[in-house]
Amino acid sequence: GVGFRPDVVIVKGDLDQPSVVKTSTMIGNISKQLGTASAPVTDGVLSLDADGFTVSSGDHVNELDADYYWAAFRSAPDDMAVGSYVGNGLSSQDITGLGFQPGYAIVMSEAPEQAVQRFPTQTGDSSRQFDQTGQTSNQITAFIADGFRVGSSATVNMNLTSYHYVAWPFKTGIAYGDSYTGNNSDNRNINGLGFQPEYMITTRAFAGYEPVQRMASMAGDASSRANQDTLLTNHIQSFLADGFQLGDHFGVNGIATPHHYIAFNDLNLGADLSLKMVLDDTLKNVADTVSVYLTLANVGPDDATGIQVTDLLPAGLTYVTHLATQGTYDFITGLWNVGTLLNTDMAGLAITAVVDPGTAGNMLTNIAAVTAVDQVDPNPSDNSATASVYIQGVDVRVSKSVDNAAPNEGEQITYDVRVTNNGPDDATGVEVMDPLPAGVTHIFSSTTHGLYTSGTGRWSIGALAFGDTATLSIDAGVDPGTGGRTVTNVATLVAVAQSDNDASDDTASVDITVPSVDLALTKTVNDPTPIESDAIAFTVEISNAGPDDATGVEVTDFVPAGLTYSGHAVSQGNYDDVTGVWDIGTVAVTGIATLTIDATVDIGSAGWTISNLAVVTAVDQADPNIVDNSAFAKVTVQSNTFRTATGSYTGTGSGTRSITGVGFRPDLVIVQGEDGEAPSVKSASMPGTLS
Repeated sequence: GVGFRPDVVIVKGDLDQPSVVKTSTMIGNISKQLGTASAPVTDGVLSLDADGFTVSSGDHVNELDADYYWAAFRSAPDDMAVGSYVGNGLSSQDITGLGFQPGYAIVMSEAPEQAVQRFPTQTGDSSRQFDQTGQTSNQITAFIADGFRVGSSATVNMNLTSYHYVAWPFKTGIAYGDSYTGNNSDNRNINGLGFQPEYMITTRAFAGYEPVQRMASMAGDASSRANQDTLLTNHIQSFLADGFQLGDHFGVNGIATPHHYIAFNDLNLGADLSLKMVLDDTLKNVADTVSVYLTLANVGPDDATGIQVTDLLPAGLTYVTHLATQGTYDFITGLWNVGTLLNTDMAGLAITAVVDPGTAGNMLTNIAAVTAVDQVDPNPSDNSATASVYIQGVDVRVSKSVDNAAPNEGEQITYDVRVTNNGPDDATGVEVMDPLPAGVTHIFSSTTHGLYTSGTGRWSIGALAFGDTATLSIDAGVDPGTGGRTVTNVATLVAVAQSDNDASDDTASVDITVPSVDLALTKTVNDPTPIESDAIAFTVEISNAGPDDATGVEVTDFVPAGLTYSGHAVSQGNYDDVTGVWDIGTVAVTGIATLTIDATVDIGSAGWTISNLAVVTAVDQADPNIVDNSAFAKVTVQSNTFRTATGSYTGTGSGTRSITGVGFRPDLVIVQGEDGEAPSVKSASMPGTLS
């Protein structure tokens, strides 16, 4: 998933592992650790592959459950160089052939020595290792016109020892380095890079702390030291559009301490192709000639090969001829085989076409796109281009509205259809179809222009001048059974003698959503087994599951024979004990209303089972689920005879608790615990909670 075969890969884990670097010049499965004086390892990055790299099972790069972050680079002429050399043990050695003067370089020994780097702002013969050692001399001592110079230090020039290097020029838009003086302030922004970095390293000029790196894939304010350490915070905290932000840690922002840094922009170097298209005019008539001009530029940084662009003329334009500055164009397939474009080169293609009959009123859009290139394009967003030409005619626009978008069943609504000619020409033979959909029934209609036939839904308007508007009004009734449904009414332009140059507004629709509710009743009684003369209470609860608020809600609940009404309480509305009607009014979605009816059990009803029924008898909206629109509770009147019951239960030690299942309402209860305490006695004559 890297997108190219890298020449350099840097890997750093979030645990206590050193950064590992592999370059394309490192033979076999070796890679180099940063910040440690060690020979190359064989359990790090094993190979650099066509679309990425391969790591071993070693903890440096693949420890179980560790997260790793990587930066990959591919070399390119004038942008980055990767190479190797053999030390000569002399006081200095010039490493040349890079093709540019570096601004930043890293040298890594195959001996157990520290890797060394030099920043653009380091002066004299200073360079910096990846450990806590400060600036040192006699390592990378200078950047020269075609490479760099090393001293005699074993880190860079031990006799007969192999070294690997990576170097970048100080180049606008790719790599930028500078220095700053720490001020120990948090959230400090360093700007002026000219790009948002993908990868960077900063280091103190003094000893006492390792260089700190950040990769764009590191989340939050994470960064890391190159040596064996976990991820850090409060160092390089984030990348900005034109720079980066520092924390107040002395390792990156020590007060009065000079720091050097290098930042890299797009690590995925490639060929940035940019395709543009223009037409000779954006307004045409039928039979006019249209000229399409394509310009393809290679913004670099690499040369681009194997380029193909596809531009197949759209329906409505017929090819006449073409002229290309390079390559070949096949008008049948639309393939422009460009070939190679060097960095900063451009190529052009001009296509001439004629506007076909029958296209008046249409917008013809020509699309071209880069469909092949050998290199990675770091900015594919500009690899396509479009341009449109408008073929002039009339523009008949249809619009539609309704006076009530949420009517109830049985209500009357009015649809208004407006047909406007936006020109530029007068329109004749205009016809619109607007048949009423299932769910609404035609009552009456009127028009300002022409005739509307309700049976077919055809509105014959006839002539409509430029700028004129015709209106159709249809009164309709909302049919029963539509509750909860959305009914869509569509009006469509079906005929006009002239070409309509904008078909996108030839159809208009409007929805009505017939409200529905889902009322549910529940009913309970506080004592299902009373005796004669007992007082009982029925509780009726109504809820609305929506999706709409319910209005005009009424519930009927008569107190049945065997019971005598004694009172009631409601959470909303009014209850009439004579008619049994509970006039609730509105029950909002998820709302609940409660009615409590108090009654006395009649003498002589012993042995009766009495059912009390509550039913929803009115609501303005449709309720498609009436199964739960009624509820009942029943009582079985017990004879007033002596009864006993025994049982046991386990205490909970907290709160009050109801013991049920006795089978009747007791007048005397005796409770004896196993703990040896005296029994507790409660009789019906004892007031309140006294026992």
